[in-house]
Amino acid sequence: MKKIILLTLSLLVGHLTAYGQSNLWDVDGFTASQDIIIIDELPEKSEMKRGDLIFSKAKGVFSFSPINSINNRALDKLKTEASMKGASHIYITNQSVENSVFSKTSNYTARILKQKSVGKSKVENIIEGKTLTRRLERSFSRNAWKSKLSMRSGNFDLDTSNPIVEKNGKLYLKEKNSTNEFKHEIIAAETDKIIILEEKKKDSRFSTVILTIN
Repeated sequence: MKKIILLTLSLLVGHLTAYGQSNLWDVDGFTASQDIIIIDELPEKSEMKRGDLIFSKAKGVFSFSPINSINNRALDKLKTEASMKGASHIYITNQSVENSVFSKTSNYTARILKQKSVGKSKVENIIEGKTLTRRLERSFSRNAWKSKLSMRSGNFDLDTSNPIVEKNGKLYLKEKNSTNEFKHEIIAAETDKIIILEEKKKDSRFSTVILTIN
């Protein structure tokens, strides 16, 4: 029985890993975390759209933890959040590293930049009269070590009378009967799928969800 459970878990992990690397994430305007570009200077004139300030922190479990590994983990977390929020580039505004016997930490603050923005009319056209279905979710917490991938199912109950709302230069899909119309930010969109960002806890926990369009 134990072997069957372990085999099932192994297959599930492999299945999720395959989905995580599948072309479902290949959406125009979405940049994977490993492809996020760090720029050295913030250009005064640029076609890139400036986005949120983001923050990451990593801490060593033991005093002898390698500081390079801790710093790389903090940078990976920074790029993960940047990717989930639709960035293509980041400009690091602050970095601090503490490497002592008593504490080993690495902190980053950065401004996200978007090379491609989602057009409202484009999204309106591709979702008109269509059904949106949840397929895959990547969850992330600033306090966790890394993001988590999970399968999703069920239709996204779109408010067809007013499907898209706009606030502070961001577009949101409006869910029917939702008390928060600014919950599902549109990150990227193509004719057959949309990636949305859901903020679970302000400035702390986020999820990106792939919606397929049929």
